[in-house]
This record gives sequence, C-alpha cells and structure tokens, in this order.
Amino acid sequence: MEPSLGSSPLLCRSPTLPRSPILPSSPSRGSSPIIQLPKQWLRDAHDALQAVERQLREAQSGAKYLSRALDDADERSRNAERRAQEAEARTSEADARAREADARATGADRRAAQAEASMREADARAEEAEGHSRDADARAESAETRAREAEERSADAARRAEESARELAEVKLEAETRARELEAQVEELRAGQERAEERMRELELAKAELEEKNAELTTSKTALEQTRKELMERLAISAFRDGSRTTTPAATPGLRTFPSFLGRWTRGGPTEGAQ
Repeated sequence: MEPSLGSSPLLCRSPTLPRSPILPSSPSRGSSPIIQLPKQWLRDAHDALQAVERQLREAQSGAKYLSRALDDADERSRNAERRAQEAEARTSEADARAREADARATGADRRAAQAEASMREADARAEEAEGHSRDADARAESAETRAREAEERSADAARRAEESARELAEVKLEAETRARELEAQVEELRAGQERAEERMRELELAKAELEEKNAELTTSKTALEQTRKELMERLAISAFRDGSRTTTPAATPGLRTFPSFLGRWTRGGPTEGAQ
C-alpha cells in the first residue's frame, strides 16, 4: 500500500519550511508565506548591499579628499622650507654687511690713528713754525670730525646689523614652528587616511558577506520552488491513483499540513487555483 500524504517525511519534517497558522483555503500562486519569506530576505539583502556600496563610495570619496589634503600639506611644508632657506640666505647677507661695516670702522680707526699721528707731526712742525700751527690745528680738527663721523657710522651699522639679525632669527623661529605644525598636520592626515583605508576594507568584507548571503538565499529560493513543484506533482499523482472524488483535508492529513500548496479540493479533483 502506498503511503498517505500525511505520512510523507518530506511533508511533515522539512527543516526549512516554517509551521504557519492555517491560511485561507484558496491563496493565489504568489501569496505563499514560504515563498514570500525568501523574497523578503532577498530584498533586505539587496537593500543592505546597496547601503554598503553607498558607504563604500563615501569612504572612497573621503580617501580621495584626504589624499588631496596630504598633497596640499606637503606643498605647504616645502614652501615653508624654502622660506626658511631664504631667511638663512638673508641672514648670511646681513652678516656679510656687518663684516663690511666692521671693516669700514676699522679703516676709520686706522685713519683716526693716522690723523692723530698727523696731529703730532703738526704739533712738532708748529713748534718749529708757528705759521704752520694753524694749518695743523685745522687738519687735526677735521680729522677728529671725520673720526667721530666714522665712529657714528660704525655704531649705526652695528645697530642695524643687530636689528637685522634679531628679525631674521624671529623669522627663522616662526618658519621652524610653522614647519613643525605642518608636519603634525601631515601625520594627522596620514592617520586619517589609514583609518579610511581600514574602513574601506571592512566595508568590502561586509559586501562580500552580503553577496555570499544573497547567493545562499537565491539557492534556498530555488530549492523551495523545486520542492513546491515536486509536492504538487506528487499530490496530483496520489489523487488520480486513489480515484477519490471527495478528497478533503479531513481525509488527507497532508492537506492540513500544507494548505497553501494544495488550494481548494472539491468534488472531481483540484480547482484551477491549486494547479
């Protein structure tokens, strides 16, 4: 004797089919909750995949922005280094001018010494000739005036050299401070880029997992469709073999288990909604 529909292990103990409450006796072909559930899973997986792809595009845009910011920071660092080199060159020029001023002051001192010697010679000549004493005094006064002017010019040059050196030292210190700040910004940008790359890798892994889950859900849907077709074929074959004209859910226990697959059974066999 052939087994009844209620005793089939495929109908009674399928691990993938949930036990749902009794549904209306004549559902449409696409309204089965067993079929709709994988579809909902597929839609959820598709939505999640789109969200991950959107986040991946945003992470890629953030990485491009960080890369551009890093290039800008490198350019600013190079400009700061160039300005520091220019400041050092100006410092060297100021030092050279200070040395020239010192040389001029030394020459003035030497000329002053020569003037004093001339004064002594003039005094000697004055003792020898009073007529020449006035000329010697005039030359001595002129020499003293030039010596004072030379000393004033030397002091002014030294003062300007000191001021220039202080200004250049301040510019150099400011450039070094700015360079350190730019280096810190570059490190922060590099750290942000590394975090963005790590986030991109995580999003790619999540995308791969969602794609794998989507493939599994598609496979599950295909298996459910195949199971449904096999059940319909077996039910139709069993009904024709029994030759029953009054097949009802009470007479066939399997019909109570899966009403959504069977549709309405009436006198003379299944209706069009169950075929």
